[in-house]
Amino acid sequence: MVHGSQGVALGQGLTPPPATGESRIEVAGCAAAANETDAQRFVATTRGLSPPPTVEAVHGGALVVHPLDHACCLKLAVATRLEGSTAIVRETLSGSPCRCKCGSTVKTTLGLKPGTWKVAIEVDDSKGLRRVHEQELEVR
Repeated sequence: MVHGSQGVALGQGLTPPPATGESRIEVAGCAAAANETDAQRFVATTRGLSPPPTVEAVHGGALVVHPLDHACCLKLAVATRLEGSTAIVRETLSGSPCRCKCGSTVKTTLGLKPGTWKVAIEVDDSKGLRRVHEQELEVR
């Protein structure tokens, strides 16, 4: 089962959806920009050293926050899926990059039933698919 959104702010807040396996996604920064001119407002200042992603248990699930530096003008799609007791957040960057480097923040909430979960973040871009973070947490 795959759930997700095409890089748009859903306007539903960052609370996890009530159903296990469902997700809500909010994208801020460059990946939400409409064009190269808008994207340049979010020029990356970390020189490839973005802060690491954070994963925390919240009431009804998990909150994943991933600061991400990438080439301007790329489209971002986020999808989530469950594999047993592992919740996977896959962020896919695609399209033709522009000349600048910029930063985005991807926030994903996952509806998860109480228990021990492993949450993994994968990035799929021009470098291929790679797992960039994995963490176990207890959802109450």
